[in-house]
Amino acid sequence: MKKVFLSLVVAMLANVNGIAQQIAVVKGSATQVCQTLTEAIECAQEGSVIYLPGGGFSIADSVKINKKLTIMGIGHKIDSGNADGNTIIGGNLHFEAGSDGSALIGCYVIGNVNVGNEKMPVNDFTMKWCNVNAVSVGNAQCENMIINQNYVRSQSNFGGAPVKITNNVIYNIVNVTLGIIKNNIVVGGDQNGCAVIFIRNSTIMYNVVFSGYYLYDVRDCIISDNMKTSGHFGQNDIPVELDLLFVNNQGVNPNSDFHFTENYQEYSNIGIYGGTGFSDGAQPPVPFISHKEIAEQTDAAGKLKIFIKVKASDGTMQGGAIGGSEQDQPVNSGDEEGM
Repeated sequence: MKKVFLSLVVAMLANVNGIAQQIAVVKGSATQVCQTLTEAIECAQEGSVIYLPGGGFSIADSVKINKKLTIMGIGHKIDSGNADGNTIIGGNLHFEAGSDGSALIGCYVIGNVNVGNEKMPVNDFTMKWCNVNAVSVGNAQCENMIINQNYVRSQSNFGGAPVKITNNVIYNIVNVTLGIIKNNIVVGGDQNGCAVIFIRNSTIMYNVVFSGYYLYDVRDCIISDNMKTSGHFGQNDIPVELDLLFVNNQGVNPNSDFHFTENYQEYSNIGIYGGTGFSDGAQPPVPFISHKEIAEQTDAAGKLKIFIKVKASDGTMQGGAIGGSEQDQPVNSGDEEGM
């Protein structure tokens, strides 16, 4: 039996000869390789980073995260250019007591992201560059939560916590206290068409809201400079014609283009590209394989021909896109050794 020697990045990201893609769990200089997301969560030490390559990773609802972890995929967008596809998590994620300081970055989550529960809060949680069904916060004492530059497809309830919700495309927002709701595009509403509901002592500014009835039971808030179509207006709110506002509006969908048309160019501080901005690429600063060619079998000399093109995103914005560079990486398998 022969073994193929590959570089670390290939071992982490490539699917070689049909072998299941592997998950790298990194803590400091130590790296452990796991076959499933559940295994990675169980074996990870406090403060580890779980690197998920492109592909699908299932997780049972019984799996709870109770230590500080960063789960980082390679992105969720269809046009990300990753040869192995997007990072997709099939199921719900539960960040519970003990997981303070955790983060979820660059993943498509079929289910919900749950943070804290009625017994214990989770602090310092960050979600960035993800596409998730919904966010559910289970405890009003969860502090320093950041939800930034995500697509959130269904109604999210933040449990009365002081959440910072910025630069997201989100269905609607429920139950925030002492929070910041800025530079979002809020595309839906509840059964009554209300988009921003049960908000207390928070700042609601520079958002674009599709629903005419965008505020319900909102008290003691700073409300200013939001764009909307009709209904109640706050201070300096801006009425717009929704059909003329965006280049291509398809709702909570990465195929949408939420740049303003020339009719509304003067309002550059409003919407997802204002404030801290929004990454169209939605890719975290990790390398990924943009192209690969792997021979089906070794040659006469016992070598396997592999050609890899790696793109390294630095996670920065360049004109609305993720910065980074792409390099061809021919991989010489070397002499394969008998086992």
